Amino acid sequence: MKINVSQQEDITIVSPVARWDSANADQAEELLQKTLDSGANKVIIDFTDTTFVCSSGLRTLLITQQSLQKSKGKFALCVANEVIINILSNSGFLPTMAHFDTLEEACNYIKSS
Repeated sequence: MKINVSQQEDITIVSPVARWDSANADQAEELLQKTLDSGANKVIIDFTDTTFVCSSGLRTLLITQQSLQKSKGKFALCVANEVIINILSNSGFLPTMAHFDTLEEACNYIKSS
């Protein structure tokens, strides 16, 4: 899986491309851990080009969110398709994670605090 990482001011935007499944979950977890280790404390996961997230991916999202909460950072998800929304909802993650329809809305949320 290709994972694009970009910066918008002091916000790190991580954009997985295609399926986030068990075959590439370790790659995503490693990238997100390196991002946090480098000092990033404002992270958005942009699902624009992501079609699916497996349970290992959900675990990585939870670990990332918890790490950022401990460091008083901010975390948000954006542009998830219906499949990903259903996965987040059915797993109980959706109510616990800030999610927005657009990247702009997610950035505004991150900047507001």
